[in-house]
Amino acid sequence: MRKILIICLLAILAAGSYAFYEFWYKNESRSLWSVIPENASLVYEATNFDELLTRHSDLPTWQNLNRISAVNDATTNLEYLDSLIGGNKGLNKILSDNDVLISLHVTSKTTFDFLFALEVKDIEGHALISQGLKNLEAQNLRINKRQYLGHTLSEIENGENTFTFIFYKSYFIGSFTSFLVEDVIRTIEEDSVRPFNQEHASLFSLAKLVNDAGNIYVNGSQIGALLGVFVNDGVINTDFFNTLGASGFLDFSLSDQHILMNGFTLGSKPPSFLSTFTSNAATPFNLSQLVPLRTAVLHHFTVSDPVEWQQRLRTYYGANSGIPNRHDTLKSALDFDIMQLVKGVDSEMAVATMETSDLSNPSKLILIELREPNEFKKELRRLTQSIASSGSDSIYAEQYDETTISQLPVSEFPELLLGSFADQFPSTFYLFYNNYLVLGNSINVLRDWYDDVQQENTWGKSVRVRKFLESTLQEANFSIYVNLVRSWELIQSGLNDEWKQFASENAFAVRQFEMGAFQFSSIDDKFYTSLALYQPESSQNASTGYEMVNSLDFASRITSKPFVVRNHNDRGFENIVQDSLNNIYLISSDGRVIWNDSLSEQIVTNIHQIDFYKNGKLQYLFGTTNTLHLLDRNGDVVPPYPLKLSANIEIDYLSVIDYDKSRNYRFMVVDKSGDLYLYDKNGNSLDGWNPRNIDRPLAFPGFHLRIRGTDRIMAVQQNGIVNSFARRGTPTKGFPIDLKGNTSGPGFIRIGSSFESSSMTTITLEGEIVQFNLNGEILKREQLYKPSKETQFHTLPDASGQSYLFIRQDDNHLAVLDLNGQILFEKDYIASDKLSWQYYNFGGGKEIVIILDGEQEFGYIYNKQGQLINFQPIEASNPVSVLYFTKTDKFRLFKTYQNEFSVIEFDYQ
Repeated sequence: MRKILIICLLAILAAGSYAFYEFWYKNESRSLWSVIPENASLVYEATNFDELLTRHSDLPTWQNLNRISAVNDATTNLEYLDSLIGGNKGLNKILSDNDVLISLHVTSKTTFDFLFALEVKDIEGHALISQGLKNLEAQNLRINKRQYLGHTLSEIENGENTFTFIFYKSYFIGSFTSFLVEDVIRTIEEDSVRPFNQEHASLFSLAKLVNDAGNIYVNGSQIGALLGVFVNDGVINTDFFNTLGASGFLDFSLSDQHILMNGFTLGSKPPSFLSTFTSNAATPFNLSQLVPLRTAVLHHFTVSDPVEWQQRLRTYYGANSGIPNRHDTLKSALDFDIMQLVKGVDSEMAVATMETSDLSNPSKLILIELREPNEFKKELRRLTQSIASSGSDSIYAEQYDETTISQLPVSEFPELLLGSFADQFPSTFYLFYNNYLVLGNSINVLRDWYDDVQQENTWGKSVRVRKFLESTLQEANFSIYVNLVRSWELIQSGLNDEWKQFASENAFAVRQFEMGAFQFSSIDDKFYTSLALYQPESSQNASTGYEMVNSLDFASRITSKPFVVRNHNDRGFENIVQDSLNNIYLISSDGRVIWNDSLSEQIVTNIHQIDFYKNGKLQYLFGTTNTLHLLDRNGDVVPPYPLKLSANIEIDYLSVIDYDKSRNYRFMVVDKSGDLYLYDKNGNSLDGWNPRNIDRPLAFPGFHLRIRGTDRIMAVQQNGIVNSFARRGTPTKGFPIDLKGNTSGPGFIRIGSSFESSSMTTITLEGEIVQFNLNGEILKREQLYKPSKETQFHTLPDASGQSYLFIRQDDNHLAVLDLNGQILFEKDYIASDKLSWQYYNFGGGKEIVIILDGEQEFGYIYNKQGQLINFQPIEASNPVSVLYFTKTDKFRLFKTYQNEFSVIEFDYQ
């Protein structure tokens, strides 16, 4: 803030010390551009700066930018400066009549600074400056002068800051880094030093828009160094950005929902990456239907001739990496030429990095459009057979629903097709879907992708994302799409400490620009270039308060949570609740009771939906004390249910296992004593599970894992004993293991390519985080700070199982902790023995923590920073259910309070 203020004040001081006509008539041939040094990374040009601010001040995008601390400080300082020169918008007059250039320069490996150049053209402007000079006399600023190459440099000190400036011709030039002003003088006086406009002369012959928000000029050779200022060493290959092109020009414009920069990148000659696309026509972005909503970053490539592009790509990497050597090794060792695969590739390819809490091992997907799918499959099959015959590795494949997931045991195989963008594939798995090849760096990421596509959780099905894509280039050779909300943790993890703090302080404003795209498209000898930032309307106009969607009163008190179920007819959401008289009700999405039925007991498990007949129609499975029930959507019993279990069984948990998504279900029942039973979907008891006795109650339901075709059923006891069983109930090698402490909640599972690389992380009641792999080996033990002897810790798992937090409880004081045990927020409540908690992480920063106070029947809904949503609790007698709708950017919360069922809607804050 102080820097910007001094810049403005000093501009007045400097300009007022010269007579206007003296500098106006001398050296007329020089322009303002001639003083900008060639080493500038970026230069921003505004021909009518005041009009720019006035015209855009009411735009939602500008109002959001103004939330960023540096931008807001600049606005405040401009208002103060106007008062120094007499008010009445005198500053507006100076800025509206004079050109402004602001150049950005890398000043060291970790810093950058700005150079400001202002041209003052008329006498009226100088009269206003003289008035400002008089007002500055009372500021008591220390001014030093020194000579450099015949020019007088003035330096004004204000605390730790020193601003250096000169006045040359009608130009004021200044910076907080003195050697940048010295660079200006060398540019003026030394023939060997070229100004920016001569070094990048071709940029100034390009057509430019008028009445936009200004122009941005780019020095391609400096972009890598500029990015290096912000990130930790080794996070990105900054040299790559230096080779995109020699220079670039972008028209800058703002609208209600977009910040757009469009222009050209020049000088993209070999061995630059962009040069690999030269004369290779771009094609449309058609694979949006296959890009999951969970995508954080998408690198997208289109070419009309993939073989030519691959040949140029090999040439590009020949001077920069060992990728061509690996091509040759594959050919000599297995007699396989990667170009045979490339011949089957069509025009579109993409690398997707998923949003993840495991930042060191992000899930990645690759989508490749195939011209001849059968020929491609044939070549890939030949490669796998060559590997199998060489005896170097086994070939693994598994069936998942209607597709087959196979392993390709070639380390970092995708790099051979797409270069370094497709790294982090120590293991590669793949499947074919229509005319696309889909590769993943784990089996799990492919399963999740397949489910997302089947459930239409993709970019192409999202109105929100499609609206953004409409503002981007429809045909581009190379695009980087970034979901700023879903990639935020990934971005922050790569920043150095200073910029990580800045990002944290300005996170809300920056993340309002939900999505961005940076794109290049080959046109003749240059690349049309576009940068787009999108701020959705709902981000600008979030409502306050809870909005009641519908409400329904019952004759008796509701005793269950509202179970959210899917209507298989229209894919909408409905609810099932039960009252104190054991009646159950199916409630439609618009708040009507569709049917009700009477049970003899209370439901004691979750309600699971299954496709019993494998026909796309869903039924409801749940358990009462010792009975399993299955009802169809009309409320009718599905034979052979209900299934009465042994009178000795008192159901504690019920889990549904579908080994390979074939809908050949297994139902796992856990007794309160710790006995485990496994039934097929017709209620037949399975060998080895009648029962499998482990003597102590479980801490949470048993669950199934499949890794490389091998199944494991996990059961964690309250006393901290972790059990692992094969499908027939036999204990697996390495188990059981002892966590050395009681535990109360689910752990977090990370699936790798093997049992050794897969792990589970949980916490004991005493606060020890324990991580072990699925071979039963303890990987980490870490004791969290424990304020008192009575302190207890619990896991706080996300409802979807994708992430987790920790709860630390001291009587009626709760602290919510992140994965590293750092406190996110702390709260006090009236009761201590009737507190429970829920956590929902919908991705993209949409996370809420719910604390339920059973004593007062209140529910407190917090964002991850601990801010109470809409500043008030809700009335709730039971646990709640929450959904997030991307189309409206709103949450819907389903709750029961005494004898009322209701649905409320709210925005994230």
